[in-house]
Amino acid sequence: MSSETCTANSIRERSALPSDPFQIAVLVAVILFVLTVHEFSHALAANALGDDTAKRMGRLTLNPIAHLDILGTALMFIAGFGWAKPVPVDPYNLKNPKIGMILIAAAGPLSNLITAAVAGAAIRAVAEGGLQLYGTAGEMVGTILVLLVLYSVALAVFNLIPIPPLDGSRILYGLLPDKIGELYLRFEKIGMLLLFGLFIFAREGFMKALWFPVDELFLLFTGSRSGLL
Repeated sequence: MSSETCTANSIRERSALPSDPFQIAVLVAVILFVLTVHEFSHALAANALGDDTAKRMGRLTLNPIAHLDILGTALMFIAGFGWAKPVPVDPYNLKNPKIGMILIAAAGPLSNLITAAVAGAAIRAVAEGGLQLYGTAGEMVGTILVLLVLYSVALAVFNLIPIPPLDGSRILYGLLPDKIGELYLRFEKIGMLLLFGLFIFAREGFMKALWFPVDELFLLFTGSRSGLL
């Protein structure tokens, strides 16, 4: 069996949902990390653009407790997609509210893609260098890297869906003409209901539609399929 095949099989095994307590602990740590990086990046971007609301409310921190949303975090474990507590932003503190909101909204998914790129580069370096990760510590490092890519990409893709209150809706609103944007904002109240409706009544199709770009980005960053499609 070729080293490329071995690497692909190893990645598929590590990207599968874990069953033993140690692997579950690693999964919890990875999910908390990617959620925290995502929300911290929103707060950091807002603060850099002149709005210190998140900073004053204790959200400019890498402490995961400050960012956790119970339901959104639970869905990360159940479905592989989810969210954290939204970072508060006051657009009136921004020099250009529409552009500022686009940049702040994009900061979260972008931070996850950067995380995935770094972890994927490490995976490629190990695979292309013919290196082997031996022992428990080596297996743990390999698992962490694969899960970092998988869940970082999944969080980025999910949050770029243009359904309120996800980041994609903030980005789209900023790109729309003012009058159309105001009409679009009216969907804010039913955005969560729409998302839950998709999860409940169109789960299979919705999940396939989400996992396709996740798998493609996973391939881009690691050189191998996730094996989850």
